[in-house]
Amino acid sequence: MIVGFTTRNGGVSQGNYFSFNLGLHNGDSQESVIKNREILAQKFNKRPEDFVFMNQTHSTNIVFLDKNDNYKNCGFYNESSALQDTDAVFTNDMTKILCVMTADCAPLLFYEPLSKIIGAAHCGWRGVVNGIISKTFEKCLEKILDFDLKNVRVFIGPNICGNCYEVGKDFVELLNKQYSNYISFIFEKNGKFYFDLEKAIINDLKFLGVQRKKIFNCKLCTFENTSQFYSYRFNNQTGRMINFIFCN
Repeated sequence: MIVGFTTRNGGVSQGNYFSFNLGLHNGDSQESVIKNREILAQKFNKRPEDFVFMNQTHSTNIVFLDKNDNYKNCGFYNESSALQDTDAVFTNDMTKILCVMTADCAPLLFYEPLSKIIGAAHCGWRGVVNGIISKTFEKCLEKILDFDLKNVRVFIGPNICGNCYEVGKDFVELLNKQYSNYISFIFEKNGKFYFDLEKAIINDLKFLGVQRKKIFNCKLCTFENTSQFYSYRFNNQTGRMINFIFCN
């Protein structure tokens, strides 16, 4: 099983998107993005139709792609063929490369070896507090008879760390009023409030029964490493990395 992520280096995009932008939705030249995606496909020795992209909307919408379904060309060349209004996907088709686009949000990639399921979820704060993680695994349990959370391996890719994720008082009030389970992941520093997204994700995973020793995080902050990663909070006109999982 291969999991990983791209950086912002190694492509053909220019300006704020320099240079390996893989997102079609953020204002970059479509020609440049397609070229970058083709570079990535060549590195993996994979076909464009092997990739699965989502049009991510910070929702809790989850799609199961069954290998018996006749699906292909999931968003490689255009947004219209991607999985629409979707923020998590899982499949029993080991030929597919599941992709999550990020530029500060946390990508969650997982593998359950017994049932041979791979999955990917886009975990921004909205998705997390509204249950994207629990709903994803509930759907896995619903669709896959022998799926076992104790066997799940999880990888969390680069995201904005708690020390950089500054939030306003309105955000703190929102959590207090509507999502009190997550208020413990707010902390104050030098008179400012910060939210630890990754800790919240790990807490959700452990609560569901995923073993802590099977949760791996790369501990790389997108905001602190803008020479390597795109960060929307650093510059809201920027590119996107792809975080991926597939079976080689």
